[in-house]
Amino acid sequence: MFGFAVLADPHLGRNSLIVNWWDRYIPQSDKEVVGESIAERLKKFVRVVNSEKDVRLVVSVGDNTESISPSQTQLLKEIMSGLNVPWLPIPGNHDMWPYERDFSGQILWEAKEVLQFSSFKKIFNEEFEKLTDRVGDWQEQNGRLANFSFICGNIQFIAIDNVNRQKASLKLPGVKSRKSAHPQSQQWLFKQLEETRKRKVIIISHAPMRLSLPNGLKRGKHEILMLSGHKHRYLFNKNGKISSLTAGALYLDPIFPIIKEFEENGFDIGMKNF
Repeated sequence: MFGFAVLADPHLGRNSLIVNWWDRYIPQSDKEVVGESIAERLKKFVRVVNSEKDVRLVVSVGDNTESISPSQTQLLKEIMSGLNVPWLPIPGNHDMWPYERDFSGQILWEAKEVLQFSSFKKIFNEEFEKLTDRVGDWQEQNGRLANFSFICGNIQFIAIDNVNRQKASLKLPGVKSRKSAHPQSQQWLFKQLEETRKRKVIIISHAPMRLSLPNGLKRGKHEILMLSGHKHRYLFNKNGKISSLTAGALYLDPIFPIIKEFEENGFDIGMKNF
């Protein structure tokens, strides 16, 4: 049985729960960790994934780091290199404009411009090479947006970029957190869905997309699962053969989804606490 684990919003490098004013609305619990404890939680995530015999892939839904600084990305790659399976990093809004703060929150430096997907992919070059060697029919739209697709198991994975590229307001570092409906991304999604009617489909994006987005496309008997993060809380919705799972942030709670092929047409979603 083919299965894959979902890594959502670890925010490696985050040193405080309250970074921006809207962080005050993040659900509070006694399981939140910051600083070096995020790295320890991520290491445990790797060990737990390695113990799951049916997991053949790890899919990140973005915000892999707090601000994609070189030190954060290097630590992330070192930890994730312990996986026995390939992993797919897709960019979230925190992975798009490099900067670094000190422990007081003061901005030490910030890059002059936003990253494009081609630059993000170069940072994780080894990870993408390992992945593309293990999957089939890899396709990309262009170098600017993270729109690509591949086949693993009997599932067509379609990555859709809805990360904002506009500079954050109020003199904050990074990009705006609200999602962006890039026309190129929607065109890529519809094109891929029209060409993959004979397979189950996983649509991956950082921010959740509308459940109704793929409606009107003739999917036959095969189901679509829309997989995302960004909200830092778990949400699940279903409309006919289209389901939407928003995964919670790993730095807030040590739990993650494991998704497996279920029977002929659907998916089985399980939750792993650690």
